[in-house]
Amino acid sequence: MAAANDPDRRARELAEWIADVEQLAHQVRDWCEERGWPVSTSAKKIEESAYGPYTAPELMIRSPSGSVYLEPVARDVAGARGRVDLLAWPSLTRMMLVRKANRWVLQTDSGVDWPEQWGQRTFENIVGLINAAA
Repeated sequence: MAAANDPDRRARELAEWIADVEQLAHQVRDWCEERGWPVSTSAKKIEESAYGPYTAPELMIRSPSGSVYLEPVARDVAGARGRVDLLAWPSLTRMMLVRKANRWVLQTDSGVDWPEQWGQRTFENIVGLINAAA
């Protein structure tokens, strides 16, 4: 049976994806709390043809430079094993986090890999950068 038609494989992939997003949300929440930035969590409903409907955590972060959303987009994306956006509000400036080789890779909106590895310092810098872009 082809992988695309294997419901057990799709269920495992979806469970791994949701666990990855939950772990990322927990990590980002911890970083924000260390900085004293208020964070609220909600469940985002996502519908994908390969996986059906599911929910994943979404964060709304209030940093000193402005509000940012950590928003899961999809597991099924080209060239990666999932995508989560960092979206500034109200400018709608976006950076993407894509899951590659069991790690998060930060990319510009045009798909160029960010030169810094994903981590707390990079997150804090990106929050300031995307809020400054208007």
